[in-house]
Amino acid sequence: MKTCWYSFWQGVRNLIRYFKIVWNHREWDYGFVLRMLKFQLTDLGNCIANGHEEEKSRDKKVKNIQRVCEILVNIEKDDYLERSGWIPGNVEFVRKDDNIFETKFDNRQSEEEINRIFKKARILEDGEFEEMLELLKGMKGWWD
Repeated sequence: MKTCWYSFWQGVRNLIRYFKIVWNHREWDYGFVLRMLKFQLTDLGNCIANGHEEEKSRDKKVKNIQRVCEILVNIEKDDYLERSGWIPGNVEFVRKDDNIFETKFDNRQSEEEINRIFKKARILEDGEFEEMLELLKGMKGWWD
């Protein structure tokens, strides 16, 4: 009976803790899955960092969890262009034909520089995502 009582209150506690993240969840975008992952990993990282882990392996696990959370924040902010040197300015979409638009940027940066920035941003975004996936491969050991 004591186990049922504890299980019930643990469930209520979880409902309260997860209310906001579940309330805002939408199943049509991977961003919501990533927000849930960040929520979970932040909780786990705090639990491990505050002593629920043997000291010998704690620091590396916490560092990896924090890095994954940092990447998840970067994905959510989607600021890869700015981090690659993009200077925000006016962007104009000019209709060429019925369903064809041309993107025109103001003169703050040359077209060549803009193309370089877009490539750099894509490489940065893909690289961070790959790094996150590589770190998550070690996730099974985070609970040891």
